Amino acid sequence: MRPISMRPRRHIVLPALLGAALALSGCRAAPTTAAQAPEPVRVTIGRGDVAQTITATGTVSAHTSADLSFEVSGRIVQVSVDEGDVVSAGDAIAAIDDSDLADAVASAELALVSAQLQLEQTQKPPTAAELAAARASLAQAEAALAALYEGPSEADRRDVQLNLDRAKNSLWSAQAQRDGTRGSPMASDSAVDGAEASVLNAEVAVQQAELAMQRLDEAPKASAVASAEAQVAAARSTLARLNDQPDALAIESARNGVAQAELNLQQARQRLEKATLRAPFGGVIVSSTLQAGGYAVANQPVAQLAQLEPLQVTARIDELDVADLRTGQRAIVTFDALGATPHAGELTFVSPQAVVSGGIPTYEARITLAASDASLRLGMSADIEVVIAEAQGVLLVPNQALEVDREAGEQYVTLVSATGATRREVQLGIQGADMAEVRDGLREGDTVQLVTVAAANTDVLPTMPMGGGMRP
Repeated sequence: MRPISMRPRRHIVLPALLGAALALSGCRAAPTTAAQAPEPVRVTIGRGDVAQTITATGTVSAHTSADLSFEVSGRIVQVSVDEGDVVSAGDAIAAIDDSDLADAVASAELALVSAQLQLEQTQKPPTAAELAAARASLAQAEAALAALYEGPSEADRRDVQLNLDRAKNSLWSAQAQRDGTRGSPMASDSAVDGAEASVLNAEVAVQQAELAMQRLDEAPKASAVASAEAQVAAARSTLARLNDQPDALAIESARNGVAQAELNLQQARQRLEKATLRAPFGGVIVSSTLQAGGYAVANQPVAQLAQLEPLQVTARIDELDVADLRTGQRAIVTFDALGATPHAGELTFVSPQAVVSGGIPTYEARITLAASDASLRLGMSADIEVVIAEAQGVLLVPNQALEVDREAGEQYVTLVSATGATRREVQLGIQGADMAEVRDGLREGDTVQLVTVAAANTDVLPTMPMGGGMRP
């Protein structure tokens, strides 16, 4: 929002007061000519209120505003607000297509269930059946390894010999049957071929049985021994793992798996939530480019939200004046669009960092209005007076009555009495636009003479009003 700003000015002495000087005292000077000196204007010192202010111009701005944007990109499927709508914190502004994000949540939920089951299984002790099966597997593996080391037993040799004898008997029988088939004039060629094949098969069986007999006396192969030993080690490890259950390390690993699955689910749900753009605070949608069917790019503003209560006025303060500003000081604000009606406010912020424009450093200041006004709109221009010092019921002297000795740093008035006019030094306090507080040098009821200024073509010199300084 672009504030209307100008170099602020401090009200100290306004020579234009002379134009209002005669209104209170009732003293009217006689018509004068260019050759005549104007008749002195005298006023009586009294009490009133005075305030010293710093003035500036600014613009109406929102108390809080924010550009709204999605944190993820996607196609806009729903728009819930229009420009000018009032929303509360957490209200939905718009939403993008979340089907993929919802699928990711479902997948993360399943992964969490699986991790939880794994943890539950890890925490359980082994059953009796699991232990028995592990022991049986170990015994079987150890027996196989021992058999390799010990070689064949007598029973093994008998079995192999019996297999060899059966193979030989089968060969002899097949040979006899083949010879009979060949000698029969009634045998067909296919019958003869079948008999020959039976003999060949029987011969192979005999050879295999003879090889088995030969292997009985051979040493076991290193690869067979290594394989048998590996099976024994695996069986022992399985049994030991079951005996050690529940395993603290495995349980810790399973718990970490559950924690990771929970984190993944939380992140997936957060991404799903980001598919809906929500109001971070209550306010009014002052602008929007949202359209259903459009595409939203992550972190690219699509709407602006402003909190209009309380409204504030933003202004730029000159570096010469900023040192006198304090948060909490009261302010009077008028708006060009609303006439001269004053609005009460409070100075709530003064920037610590200057902005230099045209070689002039200025500081941003914010005045928060005390009451809302439906007529105010963002960007309206405003005139601001920040009260930096004020006093009530104090002795006042018109600024127009003051003479300043700049070299000595002293201020004087012309005191009028029955014996004549004398020059008297005064000690001042708060100086407002029209009046200054007198702390020493004058008493209530004293009469002072205004400093005269040349007036061309002026028939009547006005009188000086008595009263407070600037308007409260």
